[in-house]
Amino acid sequence: MPACSTSWVAAATSERLREACSRVYARWEESLAEILRAAGMAPDRARSYAALGVAASEGALIVARIHGTAHAAP
Repeated sequence: MPACSTSWVAAATSERLREACSRVYARWEESLAEILRAAGMAPDRARSYAALGVAASEGALIVARIHGTAHAAP
């Protein structure tokens, strides 16, 4: 199950769970940004690309589930 499914429900039902989910996403973004910076990307750009990467991967999981496939595109 994508983390966004849990996060979506948590944000609507519990501030404590929403905050925990927010911390998880922040860690994922920081981890990816760190990898991008280590590869030579400028810090601001690395943060932006990391946020985009996390959002795209979570969105792709939702689209794949909707299509009933392991692939985001049918």
